[in-house]
Amino acid sequence: GSQTGSEVGEGPKALVEDMLEAVHRVLHFEYAEPLRSLLLRLTPPGCTRCTPAKFEKGLSVLNASAGNGLLTTRQIQCLVETLDLDTQSGELEGHFDFEQYFGSLRIVDTMAGEDTDERADGGGDDDDDESLE
Repeated sequence: GSQTGSEVGEGPKALVEDMLEAVHRVLHFEYAEPLRSLLLRLTPPGCTRCTPAKFEKGLSVLNASAGNGLLTTRQIQCLVETLDLDTQSGELEGHFDFEQYFGSLRIVDTMAGEDTDERADGGGDDDDDESLE
């Protein structure tokens, strides 16, 4: 038989990390701005904290309105489960700062190495698209 040994423990965790990376990519490039706007409308003025449930609902609504949603329900649940929630007791317990969260969504391009940031700012290909509009 083919004994995989220690790889068994690695499998699911690696799969979840791969899935989360894909979800973060979609969130970063497709949903970050509209979801941010939606959450800002759903929270009191000046408040940048919300519950995971509100975040999940907002993301689900956006995903559904994208026609063939880019994320599965399971992917959205997985993302929500990894949110870093406030633990201090009080009215913000179980909330998280979504502005901070969106700010932390830096996509690491493993293929491009260190020059990803410069390309994003100098934007070779992106400029061509804008001139077409």
